[in-house]
Amino acid sequence: MTATGGTGNRAAKGTGDLPPETARLVQGLRGLRDRTGLSLARLAAETGYSKSSWERYLNGRTLPPRRAVLALCSLADEPPARLVALWELAARAGSTPPAPAAAEPPPTAHRLPRTPVMAGVALGCAVVAGLVVALWPGPGGSSAPAPRCHGAACDGRSPASTFCGLQLTTLATVHATGGAELDVRYSPRCETVWARVTQSQVGDRIDITVPGGHVRAAQVTDKLDAQAYVYTPMVSVGSAHDVRTCLTLARGGVRQCFTEHPPR
Repeated sequence: MTATGGTGNRAAKGTGDLPPETARLVQGLRGLRDRTGLSLARLAAETGYSKSSWERYLNGRTLPPRRAVLALCSLADEPPARLVALWELAARAGSTPPAPAAAEPPPTAHRLPRTPVMAGVALGCAVVAGLVVALWPGPGGSSAPAPRCHGAACDGRSPASTFCGLQLTTLATVHATGGAELDVRYSPRCETVWARVTQSQVGDRIDITVPGGHVRAAQVTDKLDAQAYVYTPMVSVGSAHDVRTCLTLARGGVRQCFTEHPPR
């Protein structure tokens, strides 16, 4: 972890000593912060919550305000449902002192990249949080952090941790039998594809592959996954003309497959 991307010595500690509800929230917050590539000082400037406050939030010593969670979701271009659900579980558990309201100013306006698919979700996050969304120049002045891999080097990796998911195209959205919604995502910068499922049931499974490539899969493991979403690791498209995505329902084992074509 770089000096600009790290959370500081205390925040970099593991979460094994935290209550499970707090640990899951902290892990989620750290993942989003790492995705943005922002230092604590920059994170404070972008959200209106102080550097010391973010240190406490990221090491689990203080439960962040809900609006701070929404602000970080917006900066990371992340749909807020899963993190808000984790925040609510931690808040109900009451295992971490809440942040003092007087010490937390409202978030400032954010400037971040937007993709057509994510705009509606991000706008909802912005409205709830009272944020103004425009174009955010990321570290180094670019519109988004440079991806950490390309092509075959991305195969099997996460689109979030590699920044491949920051500027994406949705090849297709399929409403499957049983109510689940399946999205096939493509990163022009990384030349990879992956699948995401929402409105699913615990036990549902998705997988994605290209001819001659590895099958990458993900499963809905709990109610939080079902309420939010899960996505597969990436598959490099290479010279492939077809992408095959399948959803296997937990109830009845029904398997539905779809074929899409990445742009060339």
